[in-house]
Amino acid sequence: MTAESPYSGNEGTTAAVAFMQQPGKRDLLNRVSLDLATLKNTFQDHLRGITIDINEKGNRNMAGLFLLIFVFVALMFVAARTFRKAQKKMILNHLKFKQAQQIGKIGSWEWNFQTGRLKWSREQYRLFGVDPKLFEPSYDQYLQFLDPIEQHRTKRLINDTIDGIAEFSLEHKITRADGSYLYVFEQGTVLFDEKTGKPSGMFGITQDISDRKRDAEALQQARRKFEDIVDHAADGIYQSTPQGKFIMVNPSMAAIFG
Repeated sequence: MTAESPYSGNEGTTAAVAFMQQPGKRDLLNRVSLDLATLKNTFQDHLRGITIDINEKGNRNMAGLFLLIFVFVALMFVAARTFRKAQKKMILNHLKFKQAQQIGKIGSWEWNFQTGRLKWSREQYRLFGVDPKLFEPSYDQYLQFLDPIEQHRTKRLINDTIDGIAEFSLEHKITRADGSYLYVFEQGTVLFDEKTGKPSGMFGITQDISDRKRDAEALQQARRKFEDIVDHAADGIYQSTPQGKFIMVNPSMAAIFG
């Protein structure tokens, strides 16, 4: 059962207002209002403090994030700069290597035993007089540049080098693609598989020594010609040390002294 109010709706409101307007009740209302205002202000201050703390932490986090991004960008810049320097140095070294090969007339080669592929440097192609775009080097193709005797000698030396009983180092004559010939010095070493330790290929160089070889042959021919002149001279010719010891005499000189 619901208790009935002795006042109607408007009468109840009027009575409540009249009650709150009584002197004692007004003070109570003021104190309650003041307490509510104080509580409100305290709550707002606390809320502002939380907001400020959150903002400060957010600012610190943002500052840390910006610092991290700056460090990352700086490291990327340094890494890119270092890479460009290394790349430039590598390209420069490669160009110097190619120039050194060209000046020294030195070609390089690498032979893979497993695939059978033979890789030549640009200077190696030039030495053998073939076009890199049209000619694919191989062991058998290489042997075709040698005469039969040199083929046999070279194959035997390569096998002995792989077996570890010789060093691949020799001078021989090659016939280039246009029919001309060169004297070359070749030297190579065996490459080994890191896992099995077995021979996996060879790497080496080929140097054009034609000028040196021709100079040596010219000197040898001049020496033989000189010796022929001395041997057939009608006059006595000899060579001796400062102490008077004969080193060489020609037949005419020997005939004079009996």
